[in-house]
Amino acid sequence: MIKLMRETLKKWCSKKGKQGDKKCIADIEKYLGFIKNCQQPDGDFLNYVDTDGHFTDQNKEVNLDDANGRAIWALGYLISLKGL
Repeated sequence: MIKLMRETLKKWCSKKGKQGDKKCIADIEKYLGFIKNCQQPDGDFLNYVDTDGHFTDQNKEVNLDDANGRAIWALGYLISLKGL
């Protein structure tokens, strides 16, 4: 799924006239990499990461349903962009 989203976003960069924009592509890689990293084997998403990229204990202390919902909403919205 991440591969499909990466290709979709690259097409978006191209349509916006940014196909050669290395920052646009780098941002895509960064954000999708973060989402992929946060998704756990059971499909849930962790939300709290320190500056070194490690998950913090706060993920065990709070309800992460909102983070899961936002991640799924964002990914679903991306997939809905059929015009890309």
